[in-house]
Amino acid sequence: MVLLGAIHRDPLGFKRTTAFLWRYRPDLILAEISPFALEYRQKNAPRLYREFRANLRTAAESAGINFLAALKHPQISRIGRQLHLPFEYRASAAYCREFGGEVVPVDWSDFSRGWIDTWPELISAANLEVLLRINDRPPSMPESYDLAARIITGRFPAPIQHLDDADRWQTREEHIIETILATLEVRQPIRPVYIGGWQHLTRGGPLPSIRDVLDIELTECFLLDRGAIS
Repeated sequence: MVLLGAIHRDPLGFKRTTAFLWRYRPDLILAEISPFALEYRQKNAPRLYREFRANLRTAAESAGINFLAALKHPQISRIGRQLHLPFEYRASAAYCREFGGEVVPVDWSDFSRGWIDTWPELISAANLEVLLRINDRPPSMPESYDLAARIITGRFPAPIQHLDDADRWQTREEHIIETILATLEVRQPIRPVYIGGWQHLTRGGPLPSIRDVLDIELTECFLLDRGAIS
């Protein structure tokens, strides 16, 4: 099985995912989205995005920032993308409509439900105004992917993260792994690919990853911006 690691805020993510899938031609795509999150976004994304934009207008006015500039703020644009179906799933679904195959959501619905429950507060005008006042520049996409490649290849230590809620994060990873294995057993694909956050491709971190447990070789790991990792 091939693992394809992405940075979820990648503005070229849909195009890059599509290009990878057309080159690799998988017959099964295991996508990092839960059944609950998939259904919730399909039903509620337009309403949520309208509410998000209305609250952002209020927040931008309070912060003295032009609305269009507010939409481009890194913290704000990340929230806007989050409300819609992730590009990994959209590209995978489009690929399967064109070439056949199947997309299977493998993330843990209980985990997604807990995260989505925070969205009303996340997109509130008060929270958006706080975020608009943050001036820190996030790493660029090339910088982010370069760091991911160094961590995945072991040239840089895996980050210590989520230890404040380690049990829940580990349960999520275990659920994803169990779903992947069960799906592979039932579908018996020839060229399966997992698409998700690049952190699942790391090894030796504080929490066992998909790559750790399934013992995936580096030669079967790819990053969205460059393909093979070296």
